[in-house]
Amino acid sequence: ENERRFRTLGDNIAHLAWMASADGNIFWYNRRWFEYTGATAEEMQASGWDDFQHPDHLNRVKAKWINDIKRGENWEDTFPIKAKDGAYRWFLSRAFPIRDSDGQIVSWFGTNTDITEQKLSEEELERVVHERTARLRETIGELEAFSYSVSHDMRAPLRAMQGYAKVLLEDYAPTLDNNAKKYLDRIQRASNRLDLLIQDVLAYSRVAKGGIALHFLDLQRL
Repeated sequence: ENERRFRTLGDNIAHLAWMASADGNIFWYNRRWFEYTGATAEEMQASGWDDFQHPDHLNRVKAKWINDIKRGENWEDTFPIKAKDGAYRWFLSRAFPIRDSDGQIVSWFGTNTDITEQKLSEEELERVVHERTARLRETIGELEAFSYSVSHDMRAPLRAMQGYAKVLLEDYAPTLDNNAKKYLDRIQRASNRLDLLIQDVLAYSRVAKGGIALHFLDLQRL
């Protein structure tokens, strides 16, 4: 009666489900598994999962399954499983050990949950993030080039301001009162400060373009 109840439950859940012996050999699949793969019980006993796993993932999945079985740990993995139409869909696969009263593993119960839509959504999100990151980097590069160009262009009129203020102070100092000299001195100091700021922007642009070389530093010595 318990066996019948278990099989009824296992055959009617939405997941692909199966049971394996203590050593990891699968001996039972639910009805959902056969409906999805189109395989027969005889075919599953003959080849197991090998014919239904994607070849790019098969060795990795088997190695992890064997390792977790030996360690008696819950198993979890994500990989594609082939449907009866030949298409692959992504599944989140889990299995946990069933133990007897002495704590010894007597079998494993596993499920495969279809996560294809979630996987596609994640891949689409990664694609969008990648594209936006690429566009952002391009924009940053354009801004850096713009700031570099503008900084150079700004220095030309600034040098004129500095030069003419210097000429006025040197050549016309006797005819200028103290206020005029003070104003010209302020123009020179302000233009010198602006020139330093522009040079800092240029230096930053060069650093951003050339990258940063990291190395170890003795903080105690510093």
